[in-house]
Amino acid sequence: MQTAPIGADIIALADGNYVIRSEQWSGSGISNAGAITLANGRQRLVGHVAAWNSATGNVAEGGGLLVQDYDPTRQRLVVGKRKENKVTLLTMEQIFADNFEP
Repeated sequence: MQTAPIGADIIALADGNYVIRSEQWSGSGISNAGAITLANGRQRLVGHVAAWNSATGNVAEGGGLLVQDYDPTRQRLVVGKRKENKVTLLTMEQIFADNFEP
């Protein structure tokens, strides 16, 4: 059960979209792995943090080391997972594809 604050840090982007940082998110038994979610400011985003809507960490205590940068032209978010030496790319197209209903 998740007890840490989710979405404690919400960043409004110039194009109306927003980023939700959840550094203390824990998933799959990994404590404080962290998650960063890209959300469309014109549509409602409801649901749990998951790999299809967020860049999720896979290393314990790595949430505080997640970094992000947003490309407004292509509406995509690059998330660096320093503790894992990985990068995840989230796009609006990816998040709202496959008949996802916000």
